[in-house]
Amino acid sequence: MEDMTPSPAEAEWDTPAVELTDAKSLRAFAHPLRIELIQALRAEGPLTATQAAALVGDSPSNCSFHLRALAGFGLVERCAGPDARQRPWQVVQGAVSFGQDGTTESRVARAAAVEVVHAHGVKALGRWMQQNDDAPADWQDAWFDATSTISVTAEELARIGRQITAILKPYSDRRRHRPAQPGETPVRVATYGFPLRIPQPGSDS
Repeated sequence: MEDMTPSPAEAEWDTPAVELTDAKSLRAFAHPLRIELIQALRAEGPLTATQAAALVGDSPSNCSFHLRALAGFGLVERCAGPDARQRPWQVVQGAVSFGQDGTTESRVARAAAVEVVHAHGVKALGRWMQQNDDAPADWQDAWFDATSTISVTAEELARIGRQITAILKPYSDRRRHRPAQPGETPVRVATYGFPLRIPQPGSDS
């Protein structure tokens, strides 16, 4: 994941980010259902409010309200549908970046938005772990959950992040630039690295 000042909630590396910096927009984004809707659109492509509601387990009217709210911040948009009656929603290409405008209110709202995004990821991982016995054997063998405690400098940690980003970028690009091929499925890869102790200026750890 990119630097968190600002940081993308979703890594879309080769397109401009939609940056949220004021407390109002950050609080608006930090809503569990809105995160679910964005993830459903990213995984499944354009969806109507009714289709999205079936995936996230909510009502079409409530999903429509939240999709319109996300559109107001430039995060989703209407697109052409199969006929004139249906106008699905799609994610605006690019990352969602969390910044701040220098106020205490925006810093608090930014922290809340980051927390909601990561909580959604943990929830999705929990769903997979509850259901993976029903998945094909090759996907059961393929998934991974790797956690390591390492000792590095700030510069080394930044380099590790860039290396991970470089590994994932071709697969992200491929997903956006062509339809999924047989055997492919949307996969969430979440990586993060942070100090277990808050380093103090001038310290060695």
